[in-house]
Amino acid sequence: FGGARAVVAIVAVVLAAHVVQKREQLDDAWVRAVPSRERQAVVADARAAELARELNGRVFSLDRREFGLLEQACREHSDGHTQADITVQTCWDADRLDLGRVGIRPSARHLCTEAARDKAVIASAYARSVRRLR
Repeated sequence: FGGARAVVAIVAVVLAAHVVQKREQLDDAWVRAVPSRERQAVVADARAAELARELNGRVFSLDRREFGLLEQACREHSDGHTQADITVQTCWDADRLDLGRVGIRPSARHLCTEAARDKAVIASAYARSVRRLR
C-alpha cells in the first residue's frame, strides 16, 4: 500500500473511545432526544474525542500530532470523508466496516483504503458485525 502505515495505537484508542461512547449513548436520554441520527452521531463523536483527551497522558500517551489525528478520526468519522492521513482513514474504515451492527451493509465507495474496499473484506466484516447482533 505504498509504504504508508497507520499508527496502530491511535486506531486502537479511537475504536475503544468510539465503542464506549456508543454504549453510553444507548443509556443517554439527552442524546436520544436529539432529533436526527446524524446529530446523535456528532454528539457521540465529540464525546469520544473528549474521552480520548481526558485519557491521553494517563492511560496512553500520544504527542500533539498523533493526538490531532486521533481527534480528527473521532470528530469527522460520521461526515463521510474518505481522504485523510492513512491512520485516520484506517479508523474510519474500521467503523464503516462494522456498520452491520446497525443493519447497514458497508459500501466500497464509502471506504477509504484499497484493503477495506476488497469485496472479501467487506463480506467478512459485515458477517462478523451482524453475528454480534444475535
